[in-house]
Parts: sequence; C-alpha cells; structure tokens
Amino acid sequence: MAKFVITPKMSWYEGLIFKLKKKMIFDQTEFLIEQFLSDSSQTFGFDYTLVNMGGFFRLLNHDRTELVKILSPQELERFEKFSLPKKKLQWLAGRYTIKKALQKRKWFSQKVPDFNRIDVLSCESSAPYLPQFPNLRISITHSFPYCIGVVSQHAIGVDLEKIMELSGSLINQYFHPNEIKSLTEKAETEDYRTQTIIYWTRKEAVSKLLKLGLKMDFQQIDTADDSVLCKDYSPSRIRLISSRMIDYCLSLAVEEEQLISDLLNP
Repeated sequence: MAKFVITPKMSWYEGLIFKLKKKMIFDQTEFLIEQFLSDSSQTFGFDYTLVNMGGFFRLLNHDRTELVKILSPQELERFEKFSLPKKKLQWLAGRYTIKKALQKRKWFSQKVPDFNRIDVLSCESSAPYLPQFPNLRISITHSFPYCIGVVSQHAIGVDLEKIMELSGSLINQYFHPNEIKSLTEKAETEDYRTQTIIYWTRKEAVSKLLKLGLKMDFQQIDTADDSVLCKDYSPSRIRLISSRMIDYCLSLAVEEEQLISDLLNP
C-alpha cells in the first residue's frame, strides 16, 4: 500500500517530489475506479459519474451563483444547514454525480431538466431517491477525494472505502461468522486489511441496495461469496462484485433476478 508522509525536514525539491508522487497515485487510482465502473456498467446496465471532490472546494465559500446551477431550491436549503465543510462537500458532490449520471442515461430517450430542477432527496433511512424519476434507483458513495453516483432501472448499491485497519470489536459485531473465518485464515498477511474492507464495502453496498442503511443487520449478511440471499429483507439473491484500486476497495451490489431478466430480454 502506497504511503507518503511529508516531514518538516523536507527540502522544497523533496516536497515537490512528494506532491507529484501523491498526485500520480491519485490519478492511477481514479483510472482504475473508472475502468472498473465502465466494465461493470456494461454488465449490470447502469450509468455512473466519478468525480474528484477536490474540484468542489471552491464552491463551498463561493456565492450562490454557482450553487444554484447545481442544486434545486430544496437541496440548497438543506445544503446551507450543514455546518461542517466536509459534509457540505460530500453532499454537493453526491448530488452532482447523480444528476450527471442521469444526464447520460436520458441522453437518447428524453430531455433531462436543468440540474437545479432535479431533486436528489433522502428517505428516512438516508437512502437517496429521485422524486422526478420514481422508476429509477440511485446510489452514492464517497471516500475522499472520490465521489461516485450511479443511476439504474434496477435496485443497486455502491460503496467505496479507503483500506484501513478495522478493530476486532467492530469485526465481531458486524461481520458474519463465515467472513470472520475467512479473515482468520488471512491473519498477518498483506491480504487481511484488503479483504476486511472488501467485506465492509459489500455490506454497505447491500444495505444501500435494500435502502436500509444502518437498520440492516450487518452480521446476518454473509458476503464471503459473490452471491448472497438476504431472506429477512428481500426474496432475491444479490450479486456482488468487488475490486481493489491501490489504497481503496470498491463494491457493487445488484439483484440477480433483474440481471438475469436483462440478459434474457436485451
């Protein structure tokens, strides 16, 4: 895993090299995420937008002129209630990625309203939805500096997380016994942290597909296989696909019955 740490003793030249290496890692990661989403979108039939949230920083302290081009009046009202810049950044980028992905989906079928006439709202479980397009399902994920929005005709969930060490107590509380067994076999190996975050992103993606958020019993969901049945929440099996992109893991969840139906009726 690539790690670059700047120190006070670095010369200007060393600092420059540090910044260039860090940018190179971010650019490579973004390329891998884009490649994964592009390939997956052809299989699962969704549209997506990937952005670097760094480009939205300037809008946080900008006048409303730029914001009103992206956010609807209802969204803008909600946006201005956030006190933390990080929350504002994530929320703004999430709305933008969904509207941009919607623009791609509707390009050949019908005219898409201006961004500020589209609402990306949240239900009680915090799951986002499009009131103007009730037949479409959407999902948002962000792990700085990246934000992804996906739009599909079918239930879908997406989650991106930076690879990190999860505590043993969290794993015991939220992971299925089969997942814990698999992780135990990888203990003290380079794959341990990666597999831990892959399981976590899969659980998050499933909870987003089911629109349950933290109301889902994470420990009940076994994501050790690429297909999972959540009997208490859905009669359909859920297909999982995951990948590592340098310091990040990304997972998608889609209902298998819908995938099979699309393959049989293209």
